[in-house]
Amino acid sequence: YVLPYGTEENNMYILIPNSTNHLNLENILSRKTEEIGKLSFALGEDFFGDAHFGNLAKTNNYLIAGSQETGKTNLMYSLIISLLMQNTPDDLSLAIIDSKILNYATFKVLPHLLFPIVSLDRANTVIRKLCKIKEDRIQQFSKNGIRNIESYNDKYPNQKMKHIVLFVDSIDDLVSTNKTLSESLYSITSTTRITGIHIIATCLSADKSSLSDMLKTEFDGRIAFKLPNSQQSRLAI
Repeated sequence: YVLPYGTEENNMYILIPNSTNHLNLENILSRKTEEIGKLSFALGEDFFGDAHFGNLAKTNNYLIAGSQETGKTNLMYSLIISLLMQNTPDDLSLAIIDSKILNYATFKVLPHLLFPIVSLDRANTVIRKLCKIKEDRIQQFSKNGIRNIESYNDKYPNQKMKHIVLFVDSIDDLVSTNKTLSESLYSITSTTRITGIHIIATCLSADKSSLSDMLKTEFDGRIAFKLPNSQQSRLAI
């Protein structure tokens, strides 16, 4: 179960263990209202049976922190499947950086994939290509006097740009081996609202030695599973 806490604009969800009822992803998504949009994903349901959703249209980038074997990969699967169930390859493109090249092998045949799934040591190629797409989109918007991807798609319905979601498994390992990647990821996340290129990433640790404060700030959605101590939990959320 999820227990919402806070205002509608700035909600925090507390996960309550559910040992009696198995939640069905398709059932939760079927209760999504049209206003939520197609960039949403199922988070769970509360004690009253009301479904709750995350929404990339409002909260652009998500950081999922947690120790090993706490459920990060299962959640990433749910997020990917949620998006696939609502979007065709003409609506949405995905990119996946898999730390073990095995966790997400199930998705390697997806027609939504913008690039083949890569491991951490080849992530630089994918991130560099996404930065190029980001720059091209900003240039196109500037040329046409348009502010963002939504305005562009409204003005040119026959030339719609697709939203792109990059899933990164173990972003802390990725940026710790190559500091320039942290700057590239920051350039993508800081312009998500304009370009429509989103990042959803997992990490084992959210402290300064793993993720810079500058990059972490751009993840406006935070999800924390069990972490080694309370300090790590506070850093994550």
